[in-house]
Amino acid sequence: MKDEFVVPTENNFDSTLNFNVAYSDENGDIGLQPWDTLGDFAYKKLAFYNFFCWIYFKTNGVWSKPLNPFGINDTLQFHERLPYLTPSGKHKKIQGDILMTIPARPYGLKLDTVKFEFLMMDRALNRSNSLFSKEIRLKHP
Repeated sequence: MKDEFVVPTENNFDSTLNFNVAYSDENGDIGLQPWDTLGDFAYKKLAFYNFFCWIYFKTNGVWSKPLNPFGINDTLQFHERLPYLTPSGKHKKIQGDILMTIPARPYGLKLDTVKFEFLMMDRALNRSNSLFSKEIRLKHP
């Protein structure tokens, strides 16, 4: 992770969390086409998303994943489908940065201390190492 920072509002409460995640891939098979929706890339399947982001919150020294507040029996997550990024030409190595912005109060949740886990998956379903943000203490109204 290159950097992370919290953006305060004019009242000095936290509004968003910004993360800059650096990536590289030797064969450049990062990202999905809009029509990649079958097999492992189908909705609710293993690789529908290819950039994963989980939030953790700390209570009494224990880290947990918050439940989705919409009653879905699942944890809150911020997964994304990265677009097709493979370069044309002979050399396919690719590298870059992903800037991810997450609200400090996602879906109205006012979590005190949080951290995030990031992971990428290429089209061959190879997974990167997990990358964790530092512990972040949030200020809420």
